[in-house]
Amino acid sequence: MAEYLQKKKERLEKLKRLRDFEIEFYDMTKYDWSMFPNNREHVTLATYYRLRIPEILPENIKKVLYLDGDVIVEQDLKKLWDTDISNYVLGAVKEGIELGVQHDFNAGVLLLNLSKLQKINLLKESLSYLEKNKEKIVYQDQDILNGLFFNQYKDLPRKWNVTSNIYMSEDLSLVYANKEAEIARKNPGIIHFSGHSPKPWYWGWMPHPLSNEYWKYLKYTDFYSSAHKEFIFAKRIRLYVNKFLTNN
Repeated sequence: MAEYLQKKKERLEKLKRLRDFEIEFYDMTKYDWSMFPNNREHVTLATYYRLRIPEILPENIKKVLYLDGDVIVEQDLKKLWDTDISNYVLGAVKEGIELGVQHDFNAGVLLLNLSKLQKINLLKESLSYLEKNKEKIVYQDQDILNGLFFNQYKDLPRKWNVTSNIYMSEDLSLVYANKEAEIARKNPGIIHFSGHSPKPWYWGWMPHPLSNEYWKYLKYTDFYSSAHKEFIFAKRIRLYVNKFLTNN
């Protein structure tokens, strides 16, 4: 496993050939996460890693932009970064579907005010909320964060977290109450391949309409070759199985 992770790190470091940047790795597996529920098939315990951000980062860092691993950035993040959240615990995009706890934000893109979060011990508060609301927790840490901060977050423009339901729903009026979703769909700032909807790296009968954006950017990395081979192999298997079942 250590060798496997090291190779991944080296691949990420190679991205510096495109543009110089600094990167630091944190070993989150050294912490105990067994107290958190892992109740969703397509989500792992790694989803809870963000709850330790305030404690593992240096105290001089007062603001963080957290992004899920299944997003693609399409616009300059400076506009998002410059959003004033000084009076809020975090900034997030309101979700268009009913969550397990609140009809509130999606946690795939979070602008975190560490000045506030470092004072409240986020992990401790999260565990306390979980203990009191176990029966309500459906969307794991997203439900926990919503339960804690549903009235302490700044609602960000929808284009900064354009989730899959915006593209997969035939009637947006059933999911969203305003035209902002349609605007975000046509001009996304961050595409989020969220939920159970098809991920670009998994072949399916109804692919996400912006799957090609994922493959376009992946070509700049050393991950493309192996990922594309796995994708083609999975596609062939699915087609073969479907043909076999159809003919029998």
